[in-house]
Amino acid sequence: MDGAQLAELAAWITEAGLAGQSEIETLTGFCERAVGFGLPIARAIVLADTLHPIYEGRAFRWNRDRDTTVLTGYGRTEEDLGRWQRSPFFYLERSDETLFRRRLTSAAKNEFSIFPELIAAGMTDYIAMVNRFANETVIGDMDGIYSSWATDAPAGSQAKIDILRKRLEMGVPLWHNDDRMDYSGLTGAIRPREA
Repeated sequence: MDGAQLAELAAWITEAGLAGQSEIETLTGFCERAVGFGLPIARAIVLADTLHPIYEGRAFRWNRDRDTTVLTGYGRTEEDLGRWQRSPFFYLERSDETLFRRRLTSAAKNEFSIFPELIAAGMTDYIAMVNRFANETVIGDMDGIYSSWATDAPAGSQAKIDILRKRLEMGVPLWHNDDRMDYSGLTGAIRPREA
C-alpha cells in the first residue's frame, strides 16, 4: 500500500461515514479495499458500546474468506462479561494502552480466549486497538471504538512492524522496492505456507 492508496482508503471511509453507510457496509468496504491494496487482512472485528437496555454493544466481524460481514449484539450476561474479561480488548481497557500486538504462535495460544480459534484458522499475527473518545464524550465504561485485525501472512520482524507503523503515521508508502518478494530459502515460522 502506497501513500496514494492510503489517501484513497482514508477518503473512501470518510465519504462512507458522511453518506451514512451502515457499519457492515463500511467495515466490508474498508477491508475489501485494503486487501485490494495489498494489506493482508484475513479477519477484522470492530465493536462499540451502545446505550441499549438489553445489548451492551455491537460487534461487526469480517472474514476475507466469507461473503458477509456479521453483526453480533453482546449482552449484559455473566457469559458475555467473562468473554470480555478474557479478551485483548479488556486488557487494553485496563492498561490504558491503545495498541496490542501478538504473533500467534503456540506460546501465545492460552494468553487470551480468542487465540486458539485464530491459530486453528491459520492466523499468524494479531493486532487489537482502541480509538478512545475525548473524556467529555464518554458515557459509561466504554470509552472508544475497539477493533482487532488478524492476518495469515508470513510473520515479519518487530523492527519491520515498527517501520510500517511509522510509515503509516507519516502517510508515506508502506512498502518500497527493496522489500523482499521472494521467500525461497527461508525455513520455520517465517516461511509462507505452501499452497
